[in-house]
Amino acid sequence: MARMDGENAVAYEESKTSLNRREALRLGAAGVFALAMPGVVTSARAASQAGAAAGKAGGQLIIAASGNSGDSLDPNTLTYSSTRINQICETLTQQSTDPRGYDFVVAEEVTMENPSRWVIRLRKGITFHDGRPVTVDDLIYTITNALKSPGSTNGTLLNAVDLAGLKKLDERTLQFDLKRPDSMLDLVLWRLFIVPQDFDKTNPIGTGPFKFKSFTPGSRSEFVRNENYWKEGKPLLDSLVTLSIQDPSAQVNGLLAGQADVVTRLDTRLLALVERKPGFQVSEYTSSVTLQINMNTAIKPLGDVRVRQALKMLMDREAIAKQAFSGHASVANDVFAPLDPYHDSSIKPLPYDPDKAKALLKEADALRAEFVIDTNNGFPNQVNLANVIGQQWKAQGLNVTVRNLDEATFYGPEYKTRQLSSSYWPGHTMSSLILLSRLPESPFNATGWTDPDFTRIFEQARAEASREKRQELMSELQRIEVERGPELIPVYPKAIDASSPHVAGMTEQAFTLRPDYASLQRVD
Repeated sequence: MARMDGENAVAYEESKTSLNRREALRLGAAGVFALAMPGVVTSARAASQAGAAAGKAGGQLIIAASGNSGDSLDPNTLTYSSTRINQICETLTQQSTDPRGYDFVVAEEVTMENPSRWVIRLRKGITFHDGRPVTVDDLIYTITNALKSPGSTNGTLLNAVDLAGLKKLDERTLQFDLKRPDSMLDLVLWRLFIVPQDFDKTNPIGTGPFKFKSFTPGSRSEFVRNENYWKEGKPLLDSLVTLSIQDPSAQVNGLLAGQADVVTRLDTRLLALVERKPGFQVSEYTSSVTLQINMNTAIKPLGDVRVRQALKMLMDREAIAKQAFSGHASVANDVFAPLDPYHDSSIKPLPYDPDKAKALLKEADALRAEFVIDTNNGFPNQVNLANVIGQQWKAQGLNVTVRNLDEATFYGPEYKTRQLSSSYWPGHTMSSLILLSRLPESPFNATGWTDPDFTRIFEQARAEASREKRQELMSELQRIEVERGPELIPVYPKAIDASSPHVAGMTEQAFTLRPDYASLQRVD
């Protein structure tokens, strides 16, 4: 599965349904409007942000976010509901630009004694919504539940953990003895939501800034203030409503119509609509998003490394950034997780070289091959990316078709048979993405690609105690990705958030791509 794979395909496998456009437009985004061509970000945006009034405690805000009828509040699956579960539950760590790659949340300390033993100490004084203190017993339950739940994505990320090796040292300290070395275990803990031993996903309890009130999959959730939240003075809102709106245009229409207050992951085609609306605020920043085209190596001719190399060399990356993202992107090197502490930006992509690319295609007897890129509107600019790449390849004489499918069809029974398909991974670390999508046992390997050298080097990196040597190994993995990997990642898109004049406290969240819910305020 791919990035809605990552984030959403689990829900599709369960439901096989999708919020259709008519359902999305119920938000109030009625009618059809022309998409304005966004230009360069102007100083007016900064002025708008600087002029935002200070908020106050109380009130309600409404977020328009992606969602469908397969949503749940199960903390162990990657669905659209991650937008919602983060309001209720918290993780041990959260990704950041700190050199180690994360900051502490529910955890106070994470220590590797050696690659086969870790120790986690919980932060003192944190309680669940019902007032019970968070203890190591809850952490043990959380880990056990993650590993034993059917279809658990967290089970893949924690696959080195030996349940028999969990040892309670005291009420706040847990020792992990692993069944295989994993020196990067700490880099997947950002996905482990801490829950009590009697957790019920139909009435969830966590440690987060908001408490469960109601949730209708594919429609609406409402959560209310946690008066005993451990961060002093927060949250500031009385309640937070999240509406499931699949269509990006419908999300922005709802924002401009006053029926939603916040939209994140804004499509660049819609940016000008918000910027020219007085009082509305826009924030653009570097993010961890990877937006890409999967090359299914099980389908000819993509199993031939020469063809994959040729397709990479036929991408004019600068032009893609300008044409597909209106300049709101930076050139990428076909490696995911651009903000990961192990990401090696010194590794250059294969050069744009149409002549050499065509020679490689001729060697592989693929000059006359048919290429079909399937895409959908599941993530901003995803269709733009597919169209621009298709246009570039056509201009070089390739036989290319780009198909924009509705999401139910895109992620339906034929998903694994798609030759080339657009996808995305928001906010993951490099190690988590490798576990989820690059190994023989990975559950979301949309490309069918595995490489014995890649697998071997990754296991060496997991077993390596030296940070310096581990970086060398992780860099070697990235060189393999560039030279013979199965994905086209020509650019890294910027994250763009938008909010109404009624909002204060929006912060840049490069990894989560969600607001800091506890800091949001309503401005009257």
